Amino acid sequence: MAGSFDRADDVVHLAPCDDAVRELCDLLGCRDELEKLWAETAGLAAGPSTKPEPNQTEDELAQLMDNALNLNAAEKNAEIMAENTAASMKSSQPPSDERKATASIRLSLAWVPEPAPVPDEENVLVLTAPTGQYVDIRIKLPSTESSTASSQLSETPINDPSNVPRSSTLSWGFAGIASRTPDGKGGRWSRIVDSRAVVIDADQEVDEGQEETLPNGDTKETGTMDGKEYIEVWRTLDVGSLPEVWVSEKKDAGMIVRVGEWAQGVVRNNNQVSVFRAQLKDGKWADVYRTGLAEVFPAIGESLEGWEAVGVTTEPKL
Repeated sequence: MAGSFDRADDVVHLAPCDDAVRELCDLLGCRDELEKLWAETAGLAAGPSTKPEPNQTEDELAQLMDNALNLNAAEKNAEIMAENTAASMKSSQPPSDERKATASIRLSLAWVPEPAPVPDEENVLVLTAPTGQYVDIRIKLPSTESSTASSQLSETPINDPSNVPRSSTLSWGFAGIASRTPDGKGGRWSRIVDSRAVVIDADQEVDEGQEETLPNGDTKETGTMDGKEYIEVWRTLDVGSLPEVWVSEKKDAGMIVRVGEWAQGVVRNNNQVSVFRAQLKDGKWADVYRTGLAEVFPAIGESLEGWEAVGVTTEPKL
């Protein structure tokens, strides 16, 4: 309210306009009517104004800015955590073809730079479950006239895992957990039981190799095993589109893996090592090779004290 102040009884009240009007209406006793009219015209009911304390506005603004900064930081951290979690889940879940149960035979082996025994002097079969447990049994075949002191990677007869002569002996049997290398281009095989070692050294408990698919579908693997460089060629056997899988473990001492028609096991009791390879024929399991004690293993698919079945699965059809 303004005008000319030329009368002796003119009064000046210095205050914010809204506050001055409310104070005047309070004195006149019509404050309620004022608020009602104001609500109808302004669309809201305003409460009485209070005079802010010194620096109150600045303090509130600073607090709002701090809250906004903290909120932005929290949102950013949440985004980072979500991205890291998604990446971790993705890396921990290998593609479906890496989680299939497999049965693989070795076609050839060469130590670098040393020569290796001819490939057909060892009959090697590795059974791996989708959950990573594997059993690797390597059987030394009897010498033949064609055996030589050294060999190179070349075309060689496929080792038939069911054809093991009676005079064959155990070369090596071990079991553990198979996984992929961080770059996804190779494999890592930890050992929890080993026919060659009562105690597995920390620097020898994991083998690692890079893999390359050859034109004919075989896999060339290069890496280190027991501290030595090697080159191996492997072939995957046809176990059907729906192989049965069964795994049983004896804590830190033994493992059995079944994939389709094949089953292998290795167990150590102090210095006593027992190993077997079996094949399912006409609905019955028949030994292909066995050394040590048969009674230390449970029958395939059954239980035995000290052993724990950790999974019975079937592979999904493609």
